[in-house]
Amino acid sequence: MASSSPPPPRPRRSSSGHRPRMLSPLGRRSSAQSPPPPPPPIVQVDEAPSRRAPPRSPASDRAANPPPNGTRSGQGPRLRVPPQREESKEGMRKVAAEEISNLEGLFRIYSDPKRGREAVLRVFHVQNAQWATSFLLRKFGLDSRDNLVGTDFGQWVRKEQPAVRAGKPVLNGKTWKTQHDPWRSVSRSSFGIDYLKHYLSDPTGQSPTPADVDLKLMELNRYDEEDTPSYGHDIYVQRMGVCFQYKEEASNLPTDPSIKNPYTREEKGPGHRRMQSVDSMDNGSAILIFETSHSGSIQDTCIAARQEWESRWRRLPFYLAFESPDVTSDDGLAIECMKMISQDIFKSV
Repeated sequence: MASSSPPPPRPRRSSSGHRPRMLSPLGRRSSAQSPPPPPPPIVQVDEAPSRRAPPRSPASDRAANPPPNGTRSGQGPRLRVPPQREESKEGMRKVAAEEISNLEGLFRIYSDPKRGREAVLRVFHVQNAQWATSFLLRKFGLDSRDNLVGTDFGQWVRKEQPAVRAGKPVLNGKTWKTQHDPWRSVSRSSFGIDYLKHYLSDPTGQSPTPADVDLKLMELNRYDEEDTPSYGHDIYVQRMGVCFQYKEEASNLPTDPSIKNPYTREEKGPGHRRMQSVDSMDNGSAILIFETSHSGSIQDTCIAARQEWESRWRRLPFYLAFESPDVTSDDGLAIECMKMISQDIFKSV
């Protein structure tokens, strides 16, 4: 005769009045020494064991969040998110930020064909760098004098100092209407503004240079240690220019025989240069921000280097994942990024 074993005891309430801790399908055990559940449980309140997700191993955590390649935390402005993997490369986005201090760095960006082909959107933030301004204006065709595809945006950017009237600088602003270039299949629009920036007065008491006197708009007082108003701030006018370029699908060329391709003819005469070829120009989606500061520091521009706005732009895929989860195409991603960056630019002003 087979003897039947008594049923396992029912779980008791703890002395504190709380029920025993039940494991959810995604939970982990609180202690490795806790007794395992009985084989035939009397009361089953959680989901079936077959639907429980296995706990993540440390190897899977490292694969999902690997450390930056060749860098340690806090070193350099470069950010790569997420890592590029061959088995799930489709749909993934990678953000790469780089600080360039010489002309060779700009040439390296365009010398790598793979890097130029995979770029969905480029953002150039130029601060107090005339060599970079001249290179980018010509690379994007912003200094052309052609009446058909040219613009005077380059002249605005190169003129770092505002106009002076009656010995005082005058704030100015300008916008350029949207311009379509069917030969390059791009559309672009630009604007430029002058804004005020305050600096602390020279604590050494040295007399300002004549250039500082001509560019200073006004002076402001501040309260000293004895709560007495005293001279403490100088207000200067600084300039910023922004250009948006969007890559479109293949455009239909004009059929009017009087409209000729401006990139195939040569301009002659004093002060004229030969037009660039379409292949030598950057015809992708890009945002160019040109800024200058009176002090010459990259921290005194409207959008300071390595601060709030630049840090936010390095994490655009994270924000887009929550604000625009339905965007999947490269064209839609470029438009949403342009929209967010343009809003941040106006917020910084």
